[in-house]
Amino acid sequence: MAEDPGAAFRLYSAAARAGSVWATEMIAWQYWTGTGVGVELDLADEQYRRAIALGSQMAMIGYARLLDERGEYIASDRVLENGLASDFIPASYWLARLRYERIKTKRTAMEVRPMLEKAAAHGHPGARAELARMKAIGKLGLRNVPDGFRLIFRLAFNSAKEAG
Repeated sequence: MAEDPGAAFRLYSAAARAGSVWATEMIAWQYWTGTGVGVELDLADEQYRRAIALGSQMAMIGYARLLDERGEYIASDRVLENGLASDFIPASYWLARLRYERIKTKRTAMEVRPMLEKAAAHGHPGARAELARMKAIGKLGLRNVPDGFRLIFRLAFNSAKEAG
């Protein structure tokens, strides 16, 4: 499908009409990014909301990112907070990440730390990496810098080990 995103869009559209939640989410992403179709943020918004209503928790992430990109920060946070309420671990990571990207201060880092720690404890690789990075650069206090570097080396070692 990478060779012909327009054909992919047509296939996803047919699958979405047949009830595929995943295809509905993919259509939303294509409208958001302009992959295979023109960028249509209102249609992306509509399709993400449809996918969420059909039960896709992953669509929450895309929808929250779209809202965040549009500057609708309160709405973005609300979507992810709904994910937190249902114990959807990726929502914890993305809420922390988006909040920190908006305001990269030590205070924000401390506020999002519990969300990152929760996601990291549940095995979210992005949360583990972000937590390690924040510690290593001192955003979570100077006492955490050595631990941050240990975590970075451990992540790199495990990644290399998995790669063979």
